[in-house]
Amino acid sequence: MKPQEGNYEVVFISKLNPYIEGYSEMNELAYTEALKNPGFLKENSARNPDKTGVSVSFWKNKEAIEDWKQNLIHKMVKEKGRSEFYEYFEVYISKIEH
Repeated sequence: MKPQEGNYEVVFISKLNPYIEGYSEMNELAYTEALKNPGFLKENSARNPDKTGVSVSFWKNKEAIEDWKQNLIHKMVKEKGRSEFYEYFEVYISKIEH
């Protein structure tokens, strides 16, 4: 589904640590769980050879993002990311305007 004006985007910028065993599985788990949220629209991601990357997820509204923040699997994956997978990360949320 193509995001529309008034939807929201979450921009996640990160750099992976050198040792990331289990990262792909955790990433897939989070994505599969996001698909269950009725406010999730889609996600696009890219990662450079230096392990920096960006993921942009699109959401119907702020409430859908708040629901995602409270999701237990998302919380678990986020904590694992903080403690093991990411050297750093930044998150930005913005409303889509055309």
